[in-house]
Amino acid sequence: MVAGTRAASFHVAPAYRKKASGARADRPEFLRMVGDLQPDELVIAETIERIGRLR
Repeated sequence: MVAGTRAASFHVAPAYRKKASGARADRPEFLRMVGDLQPDELVIAETIERIGRLR
């Protein structure tokens, strides 16, 4: 996925990796990622389950 994204001339930021269950409301890596996002940036996830728990 990263190679294809770079080939399409997108900047690829460092990966954010979950360290705890996604069922928890306090998800530090997810919250860090959201806080790091700049206007007009996109998030690409391997599967929707990785980001789908927006509580």
